[in-house]
Order: sequence, then C-alpha cells, then structure tokens
Amino acid sequence: MLRVSQFAKLFMANSPAKTYCTRIFIKDVAYNPRQGIIFRIPRIFFSNKGNDDKSKKIPSIQDCPTPNLMSQIPEPKCPWDNEDNSNRKKKQRILWLGLLFTAFTLGAVWYIGFMDYKVDKTDKKATTQEPKKKKTKCSKRPSVKNPPDSSKIPKEVPYLLIGGGTASFAAFRAIKSADPTAKVLVIANESFFPYMRPPLSKEIWFNEDAAAVKKLMFKQWNGSERSLFYEPDDFYIDCTSLMASPNGGVAVARGWTITHLDAVERLAYLEDGSAIQYEKCLIATGATPRLSAVFQAACADDTINEKIKLYRKIEDFEEVLEAYEDSSSVAIVGGGFLGSELACAMGRRDKGHRKNIYQIFREGGNMGKILPEYLSFWTTEKVKAEGVTVMTNTEVIGVKSEKNGLELTLNNGKKLYADNVIVTVGVEPNTDIAEKSELEVDPELGGYLVNTELQARTDLYIAGDCACFYDPKLGRRRIEHHDHAVVSGRLAGENMTGARKPYYHQSMFWSDLGPDVGYEA
Repeated sequence: MLRVSQFAKLFMANSPAKTYCTRIFIKDVAYNPRQGIIFRIPRIFFSNKGNDDKSKKIPSIQDCPTPNLMSQIPEPKCPWDNEDNSNRKKKQRILWLGLLFTAFTLGAVWYIGFMDYKVDKTDKKATTQEPKKKKTKCSKRPSVKNPPDSSKIPKEVPYLLIGGGTASFAAFRAIKSADPTAKVLVIANESFFPYMRPPLSKEIWFNEDAAAVKKLMFKQWNGSERSLFYEPDDFYIDCTSLMASPNGGVAVARGWTITHLDAVERLAYLEDGSAIQYEKCLIATGATPRLSAVFQAACADDTINEKIKLYRKIEDFEEVLEAYEDSSSVAIVGGGFLGSELACAMGRRDKGHRKNIYQIFREGGNMGKILPEYLSFWTTEKVKAEGVTVMTNTEVIGVKSEKNGLELTLNNGKKLYADNVIVTVGVEPNTDIAEKSELEVDPELGGYLVNTELQARTDLYIAGDCACFYDPKLGRRRIEHHDHAVVSGRLAGENMTGARKPYYHQSMFWSDLGPDVGYEA
C-alpha cells in the first residue's frame, strides 16, 4: 500500500535539492498500483528548500500561494514496479521456453511414431508374403492317424489337451486326480501314446538287447527295465467310448493336428476343418529342433537333406540309430545337453571303436553355456574318454555332398568327412497356431505369453516348452527342461480343475554323459 509519508519521501528524493516552494496537493483518494485498491487519505502539504533543518518545516499557505501542477511532479521510482516487471519478463521467458519444449517434444513423438508406423507397415507387408518352405526331415516311420477318421473323435469334451508330450501327460494325471470322472481328450500329432524323451539320448543307447531296443525298453539307474511310455496302452480309453464312459477316462487321438482355436467360442479345429467344443483347454505343443543357417541352406539339395538328421522324437531315434549302424563316421553338431549326451552314447555303444564319432561346437568345452569353465573342460575330457573326437571352438561354414556322405568345411579351413550329420543346436517352441488363434507370442523368448497361473485366455492354459510364463522373481522366462514340463503340466491341470495356483517352481536339470558320469542342478 502506498502511504502518504512514503510518497513524500520518494518525491523529496527525486526533486532538486533547492526549490523555492513546493506544495503538493494530494486529493481525497489514492490508488495502490499493486493491489488495485482505492482508499481515502488526508490532504498534506510539504516543501523542500534545502537540506537544513529549517527547510524541513512545512510552509504556510501564504508562503505557497500557487500549487504545482501534477504534471510537474517527477514519476516516483517504485521498487515494486521494477520487481513486477522483472517477474513478468521472467514468466514470459518461462512460458516461451515451455511452449518451445512442448512443440519440440510433440514433434519428436510424432516423428518417432510415424517412423514406427512405416516400419510396422513394412513388417506387415513382409509377413503377409508367403514364407519360404523349410525342408523337413522325413521319418522312416511316418505318423499314422488313429482313429483314421475325425468323425470318431468326440465333438464336445470337458477337457481338451493339445499335444501328447510330458506336459500333457502330467496335466491329465492332475485332472484325473482332482476329478476322477473327468473326460479328457488328447490330440497328439505323433503316432504314439505319451512317452518320456530323456532316455532317447541316454539309457536306450546303452541297452545291448536289440529286441528290447526295438520295443523301446531301457534299463533304469537301479537296473530294472521299463518302457519308454508313461502308461501301457490299455490305460487309455478309445476315442469313440470317451463321452459314454460313466467313469470318464483319457483318450488320445494320435497323428492329428489342431490348426487353430477360437478362444471366445471355445472351439478347436482339426486339419480337416472339423471342430471340437471344449470347456477347458491346454496347449502343450512342445518344441521342434532347429537347423543352423548353413545346414538350412544346404538342405535345399535333396541328397544332402537325406544325410542331415534332427533329433527329438521316437521316429528320429529310429532313423538316427539306423544311420549310425550303417555309418563309419558320424558328426554331431552342438555342444549342449543333447549333443553331448548323444556323442557319449554313440561312443559308448561303439565298443570296438570301429566308427569315427565327431562332436563339433563353437564353445571352448562341452556344456560351455551351462557349466563353469573348469567343469566344462573336465566334461570334455570325459566325452573324449568315450572315444569321441571333440572339436572345440569350431563351426561348420560349408556343406557339400561327397561320395556317399558329406564334406564339412570348418571355420579353421579344415575339411571333415562324415557319412551322416546330426544337428543339435537347440529348439524352437511350436507356436504355429498362435496367429490364427489370436494368441500372443513373446517376441524375444518365443512361446505363448501366459500369466503366473499359466493362463493365456479364459479357460485356456499353456504348459511345457511352448509356455513363456511370468516369474515374479526373474521376470519372463521360457524353459525347455523335462522337470519344467512335468511341474508346469501338473499345475496347469490343477488350475483347469479350479485350483488357481501360481507357478513359482524353479526347475532343475540333469544330464548323463555315458553310464559313469552324471550331474544335476
């Protein structure tokens, strides 16, 4: 608020040092420039005639007969005006800077979004093109449909399991445990009932009884002999009898494939177009072995394609065993679980060392991605002790047909001849039905995205190698171990019967390098 005394002091400070007589006439009202308030003040008079004490006395009316004009009064220098102007300019600068920053940010966001849109359109165009057909391995024992006609497969079931592997087996065991009269239909694209895969690269190779091997029998660690299959054939019920059975049961439609799902309508479609209505569904389609780029390109030649083997199923075991028996040299590409186990199994089976067994991989030692370096080197020595020629820090960069086998060009410039080559460089999750079924696949890890209860959609669950689940401690994960298939399948089956349990299990793994060396973690 502008007081009269303050105004007078300001005027005195800005007036000439010596004036004859100055009279200021302040009217009845005054204006506060900051607050915009009008208020009444008394009239005052004062003069400034110098700096002596006498000049400070207020003159009488007679001494100042003529008042000064208001226009002659110098404008006071108010500190709040300067402060107000400074704040106003500061706020204006901040406003302009904010506008510039906002404009720049919006422009950058628009540009990035526009570029992503262009890339996305390009990717979509690329994905809509017909993909190149991969050369597949033709098994000596092709899948046989049983039942042969889809009309004999139930059209409506309470529980539908897609996939006939370990995860499905664990799931239907859990379902039957929680619901003894449950009716479960399994759709498996293999010709066999559910079986265990680990012995295919270990114990079954150590069995010297050819007749037992043909029946897929192997000896366990305690010396007892058992079948590769989880359950005998009579454990399962015929597909045509499933829905009529008062006690329920498990039926397996072998050799059949589900092409896509309608998760909203709860429908699964077979390759012939027929549909199966379900109440609860599990996808446990597992994984498929992959070929490295150099072998993928080489398989365009049918002659080379016949000599390159993958290893995953019973059909693969039968084909590789036959090739092994007919070969004088076999090369195994890959230094992980499967490659190391197969190399040791073949080396141990060739007791007379009449065959050349090679193992080729890029790491410095066997299981180099899993074990510490010193254990990896120790494992390599154990593999060599089985009669295997281990070639570390080595890659195959070229493949061509040579006589009745293959000539492999290595990254060190050397050539290696082998009658047959077995590629064991990992697997890819089977998510072929994802796009058409509108299911999400993790772009980095692969596999169907599920929550901690292994659920992808309402009443639709995923388990085993093809599941990319959320671990509260470790984030998104996808695991390819046998133990994970068992536990995730069991938990999915329990949740399908209403358990609603989260998957917190930290799976273990084990491996046997011949009958004498084994480890687990």
